[in-house]
Amino acid sequence: MPTAASSFLVATLLWATQAVAHRLVPQRDLVVQVDASSVAALLKVRLSGAQAALYAAMYDLDHDGKLSPAESRVVAALLLAQAWQEAAIQWDGTPVPSRRADVHLEVLPDELIAVGLFELSELTAADPSPHTLRVQSMHAALTVQVQALDAWRLAGAALAPDGRALATPVVLQAGEGLEVAARRATK
Repeated sequence: MPTAASSFLVATLLWATQAVAHRLVPQRDLVVQVDASSVAALLKVRLSGAQAALYAAMYDLDHDGKLSPAESRVVAALLLAQAWQEAAIQWDGTPVPSRRADVHLEVLPDELIAVGLFELSELTAADPSPHTLRVQSMHAALTVQVQALDAWRLAGAALAPDGRALATPVVLQAGEGLEVAARRATK
């Protein structure tokens, strides 16, 4: 028969396991930018604590205690691919495939930060029609910021007064989405 001390220990271990599991969800930030010639996204994934240490150990293939540039590229590509799959991004109703232009992994003492730049769509100067950007978080929280450069303006969300960006980044929880229209400014 379990004692009060063993029941307390089991309850504490279960609570600690749940707390660690919640911390294992990486922080994900997405910035989408519309400019004169394209729509691009910067995706950042931050792992910390035990999860960062686990990834670093798993991909330290030469077991020298640090990630080489090649090992870092693999970790960055993996983290970014996982995060990209967990965010549904559409441009004019069409799912946007990731065409990664650049990846980087910053290794800090207790963190791994993967950053990737993705080209989403090309734009032409002759295309004045409004476009719709939709971002949905599928499984975990995703912080989203949208900004417009050059002759583009945004509509349809809580915007900064000049219409060039969201007033503040939006945190989308699992299943939530954000829709923003992008239009060329009239002269």
